[in-house]
Amino acid sequence: MTGKYPILVFDINETLLSFESLERFFAKYFDDKKVLRQWFSEQILYSQALTLSRNYYDFGELATSVLQMVAELHNLSLNDRVLLEFKQLLGQLLPYPEVEKGLEMLKQSGFRMIALTNSPTLSSQVSLERSGLRKYFENVISVEEVQQYKPAPATYRRVRELIGFEEKYCMIACHIWDLLGAQSENFDTAFIKRQGNATLPNLFQANFVADDLQELSKLLIKKY
Repeated sequence: MTGKYPILVFDINETLLSFESLERFFAKYFDDKKVLRQWFSEQILYSQALTLSRNYYDFGELATSVLQMVAELHNLSLNDRVLLEFKQLLGQLLPYPEVEKGLEMLKQSGFRMIALTNSPTLSSQVSLERSGLRKYFENVISVEEVQQYKPAPATYRRVRELIGFEEKYCMIACHIWDLLGAQSENFDTAFIKRQGNATLPNLFQANFVADDLQELSKLLIKKY
């Protein structure tokens, strides 16, 4: 039976877990932390290209391949030790300072929460356990189950298949492309304005917009 609140569906990387350590990696090896944005943009581009061409490689494998491509564009060559360092950093991202308090507010208010991620199930579970956030999520769903990356509609449909078609859902992310995919499956949407991410004026409007998760939690609690 549908509850009072929508089930909150959280993106993980950069929405809950900060890319700050990755900025330091790019500053160290590329002499420019802003190359992080180039790498991540290419990562999303090629994840979607794989989905459109009906191919699939897991997020970690794709991440290091795209990193090598970006390095080549900058006339750099990264050895195996550096690639391993990057993969390890991806699995050790830390939460933003306000995240746990925001999740606790939502939990105490009665919201059910799940995570939906482009990363493999095992690495996502480990990341959330390491960051102390796993206890807030009743389920962690990976796109590897459908072998299509967000924002493919099948990834959000998988949430409905596992949790319930009759439930209401709200997708929470700091990436508009993620929210566009969720909206295609009739999810409500909530945008967190993390550094390096912005709204898409005139083309998309999320149901909720906030500067951080604590502010968003207050908006959701007030609304429902």
